[in-house]
Amino acid sequence: MSLLFVRNAFRRAPAAACCCVPRRFGSLLSTELFDVDERSAVSVKTKHCEEVDNVELVSSPVLFATKRFPLSQFGTLQLHLDCASVVVTSLNPGYHPASAPEDLDDRTEGFLEIIQVDPEGEAIEEENVIVNVWEPEEQVEVNIKGKNILCKAWIPFSCDVDARGVAQFTLKSMEGGSFQYCGQGDCFISNSKLRSFTVMTEGNITCDKVQGNVTFDSMNGGIFAGKIQSEEAILRTHGSNPIEVETLLSGSSLLSSDDGNVTVGHFHGDISVDTENGNIEIGSGDGSLSAVSDGNGHIRTHVAATTTVNTLQSKRDEIEFTVDESDIPAPTTVEGQVALKKPFTDAWAFKGSVVKRIRDHRPSFPTIDVC
Repeated sequence: MSLLFVRNAFRRAPAAACCCVPRRFGSLLSTELFDVDERSAVSVKTKHCEEVDNVELVSSPVLFATKRFPLSQFGTLQLHLDCASVVVTSLNPGYHPASAPEDLDDRTEGFLEIIQVDPEGEAIEEENVIVNVWEPEEQVEVNIKGKNILCKAWIPFSCDVDARGVAQFTLKSMEGGSFQYCGQGDCFISNSKLRSFTVMTEGNITCDKVQGNVTFDSMNGGIFAGKIQSEEAILRTHGSNPIEVETLLSGSSLLSSDDGNVTVGHFHGDISVDTENGNIEIGSGDGSLSAVSDGNGHIRTHVAATTTVNTLQSKRDEIEFTVDESDIPAPTTVEGQVALKKPFTDAWAFKGSVVKRIRDHRPSFPTIDVC
């Protein structure tokens, strides 16, 4: 029996449904739509096992089932999650998953791999994964429930992705659409250029190279970023969780934390930073800067010739900024004790130390390789 189900809607999804969970509809059409080869599943499992005193030791996850489905390159993939991990990446003409059919169309189709993380753990049942396909191929809903499930999805590069629930989520190499994740797991984003990224989660938010408007809000984790390029960026953490960004290129940026430290290696554009009790460190910048620490934090920044400092405010009375040009105008508003150091012989030394520290503490991207 097939492990996964597909349901089709014989009419277009209403516009409002694009922003919410599609309603249940239709009947079970077929149990033959999933490519599940029992022999191949067994062979994959056997490949990663060893016989030790007649005890079979399983060392790797098992590819359990695959699914090919129609999805327009301007469509939406919705994911409702309660599983271990999900990886979504774009299809491209030069590479298809090894388990995918050769004629898989990277513009009009998507492909799923359902992987049992621990072959000796919780079994995957029929109701654990349900796929609903709206016709004509503009919206696909995937419901996944099972703590022993890893789902890998390949979709057309310009699709929108809307994910909700509990899972570690990874988004890679998407371009042109939008991404939204509202959940309780860590979120990783890499090498993607979208209209917008919206992430609200209980876990950490880690990104490498992203281009597009960004709204990141982590309730119980930190935000760790390599390079963000956008018109507008909003980054928010709670508690003592930090915000660390190597390079922030944005027309307007707002970084805010309750008690966490906020660190930016380099910025471009208008940036506003505030924290209740955390420290603020800004390496260098090209644009305007406002930084406020309302409690026990200190402020440290490097002021280049292209930087306009609007406000530096610290109730702890600890503000330090370094300069490398003698004709830099004084900040518009400075509240607190200021330690001004000049001339600054190495303009990049401060920036470099900040970036290195960010990289040293940034969580590593998950590596998921399954035969």
